[in-house]
Amino acid sequence: DMVPVRKGEGFVEFDSVKYTTAKLRFVFKAKAGTKIRMIYSECYTVADENGRRYKARRDAYDDPTAELSGAFDTLTATGEEQEYIPFWYRSFRFVRVEFDDPDCEILGFTYANYHYPLDKTGSFSCSNPRYNDMWEISRNTVLCCMHEMYVDCPYYEQQQYDMDSALEMLYTMRMSADYRMPFKSITDFSHSQMADGMLQANYPSTMVQIIPDFTLFWILMVRDYLRYTGTDKENLDRIRSLTGIMDRALEGFNPYMTEQGLIGVTPYWHFVDWVPGWHVGVPNGGFTEPITVTSLMFAAACKAAAELCDALGRPGLASDYRARAAVMIENVKKTCYDTEVQLFRNTPNTKEYSQHTTLWAILSGAVTGEEAGALM
Repeated sequence: DMVPVRKGEGFVEFDSVKYTTAKLRFVFKAKAGTKIRMIYSECYTVADENGRRYKARRDAYDDPTAELSGAFDTLTATGEEQEYIPFWYRSFRFVRVEFDDPDCEILGFTYANYHYPLDKTGSFSCSNPRYNDMWEISRNTVLCCMHEMYVDCPYYEQQQYDMDSALEMLYTMRMSADYRMPFKSITDFSHSQMADGMLQANYPSTMVQIIPDFTLFWILMVRDYLRYTGTDKENLDRIRSLTGIMDRALEGFNPYMTEQGLIGVTPYWHFVDWVPGWHVGVPNGGFTEPITVTSLMFAAACKAAAELCDALGRPGLASDYRARAAVMIENVKKTCYDTEVQLFRNTPNTKEYSQHTTLWAILSGAVTGEEAGALM
């Protein structure tokens, strides 16, 4: 049952107690023509001293400035008892029901959780209750993002993005030995490959969006799948079916190699992350010169490809990919390392640095051992 938490003239606000993706069942009766609006919200917003609204603690309904807003359904009453169940799931923590008939009766408001039926065999517990709470919250979040495919967010786009799915796949495999959704996601993206080797950043989709780094994430995703699922013949055959996509994806970066041997500017979106000060997620300088993160990710993807080739009995290609990774790392060290501040620059010629570039220097193996510890 939905729990009422605030009431007033013409509205009632309900709490599902935790973030939820669900099929709702709303039963009501109101005079004919009454308009009922059901507003779905992830959290309350509150106002600061200047009146600017911001997302607060999810359940900040005790704040006098708290408000709910968001996507909504509009129902029209017939004067008889009615039942409303939407065709598609709704995402929410809170639902605000507004009505212009003071005699409107809410006769029932329940929901059924709606997500991929994951067999949750994985578990976690420790002596710190905060970590135990974090596990439960994280498990619920993953389930809310698992439907007929992974989604980057259940409330907004509801699209399967490569980088988001790579993380969701890892969380899934911590929770369960059901690997069907992870492999379906990997396969979906393999079907999105373009003529030049790049994979689409989100797929299936009616629009085509390419983010080169996301193509590299897909290769890391296949490598992680191998690490979790094992090397029995059936599994290796599954992965073997993807290696042509992998080879073609890595070859797709060759036309963009600069004279310094880095991944240069492409016709695509050079998104790295939503960082304050980076225009549309691109490090400053990244529209005109190589982005260090992408070159380091390319090296990491080549190493992942080598690991996959080793498992599949392709030692020659594995050796080639390791050599390509080593050359790329050497090129990044020559071109992007700032000896004065002992950090890798975000691009070869910008005096800017970031956690992203630092971490990928470590993840790619460009920096190892005590040096990596110092860089962290």
